[in-house]
Amino acid sequence: MAFCKYCGNEIAEGETCTCAESQAENNNAAPAAPASAPTPSDAPADTASNNKPSLGGLDAAKLKNFAPVAALCAAALLVIILIVALCAGGGYKKPLKNFAKGINKEDAETFLSAFYSEDMIEDSDAYDGDFDDAVDAFDDILDTMIDSLEDEYGKDVRFKIDIDSKKAVKSKKLKDFEDYYDDKYDMDVTIKKAYKVSCTFEIEGDKDEDEVDDIDLVLIKIKGEGWKIYMGDGGSSLFRF
Repeated sequence: MAFCKYCGNEIAEGETCTCAESQAENNNAAPAAPASAPTPSDAPADTASNNKPSLGGLDAAKLKNFAPVAALCAAALLVIILIVALCAGGGYKKPLKNFAKGINKEDAETFLSAFYSEDMIEDSDAYDGDFDDAVDAFDDILDTMIDSLEDEYGKDVRFKIDIDSKKAVKSKKLKDFEDYYDDKYDMDVTIKKAYKVSCTFEIEGDKDEDEVDDIDLVLIKIKGEGWKIYMGDGGSSLFRF
């Protein structure tokens, strides 16, 4: 026979006394029940992949594969923007470049494009609306101009124009520019923007002397036609046509 160490009651061998102290000791000493193993549906499918960073539902591997495609799309977008910019007129400096190039190359069509487009001529009463006639007329103008300049500056006369400053023309003035084309050339144009620019205009030939002048111009952006040199009142101190 055995006796309880807490209350002294006699207990059978291997039994536990029913007193509170013995029952408390017995409960503390009992091992915890083993947790049930997770079912396949509870277990993580792929711990490594669950730890990958993600963005908007794409994991890192997918984002890495997407990067070259994104780069190609960005490059294609840049090309489109450049094409649109070129088709839109190439910037406000382009007519000045065409003006100088037209004289230097004795290219009447390039020279003419500094002021008008083919559509503008054909839609106007100028030169009977014939672009080829306009080019022929400017051929004569260039020939006379170059002959006169060669007498003064020598052969291989070169023109150069550099813009020193520019100032935006107020929007209310743009209507006056549109009226000029309507009255003089019967052209219905829409002018989106204009700059008044101060330039350095240089002429040189194979003689020792050359000429540098300061000139003021107005450059206008015509809807659908791009930038042109405005030749109306107060527009340019270059030439009058």
